[in-house]
Amino acid sequence: MKSHRPPPRLLLDEPINGRRQLSLSTAQTNYLQRALRLRVAAPLIVFDGCGAEHQARILRYDKAGAVIELGLAIPAMAPPDLRVFLVQGIAKAERMDFAIQKATELGVAEIFPAYTQHSVVKLEPDRAQRRLIHWQRVAGSACEQSGRHFPPRIHGPEPLDGCIRALPAGCLRLVFDPRGARPWPAPAQKPDSVAALVGPEGGFSAAELDGLTRSGFRAIKLGEQILRTETAAMVACALLQSRWGSLRG
Repeated sequence: MKSHRPPPRLLLDEPINGRRQLSLSTAQTNYLQRALRLRVAAPLIVFDGCGAEHQARILRYDKAGAVIELGLAIPAMAPPDLRVFLVQGIAKAERMDFAIQKATELGVAEIFPAYTQHSVVKLEPDRAQRRLIHWQRVAGSACEQSGRHFPPRIHGPEPLDGCIRALPAGCLRLVFDPRGARPWPAPAQKPDSVAALVGPEGGFSAAELDGLTRSGFRAIKLGEQILRTETAAMVACALLQSRWGSLRG
């Protein structure tokens, strides 16, 4: 019986820019050939993270890497009607990866990794750059799996106040914390954008919450139970999309 699985999606390292053939990197070639076990002529979907997505097939494997031939263009998804800016307290490796992966799947526009008073993880500049590249790869893989065309922009790690200053003006500001209030705010109109803050393993300090309140954030309680930081990020993003975004209705 033939498999009816859809072709795998692959995020390219460079823009397509109207080209009909592309050479892939060694890492991408190994992924196709060894992980996915795709043979010459196998179909796949490629996208460049800039809006272009095409049907494609593997033309050949050679010493320099795989060469693919591009086919029909695939219409891009409509842009999300809710832009979510996730400020995530930097957590330990697997937890941070999970938060970024699920935020990407749930359509977050930008992710701001933030150092907070209770952050367990502190990154030196060279290690911070390596982690940023790793997080971008995690987001790229999540795009491949979820069908998303545009990876979220992931900012370099910064102290919490720097992340707050970098947020766009005019967005609804929510911080998710077990000491917060319920119910959720009910804006007169659906917001176009929301800044969602989630603390690290130790949560936000009382002083940080006071400062966030003075900066226009409303503290929201997700439930009676205490959630891990990566679970809280996923639940917050899902609830935002369910209330005002792509999961609405």
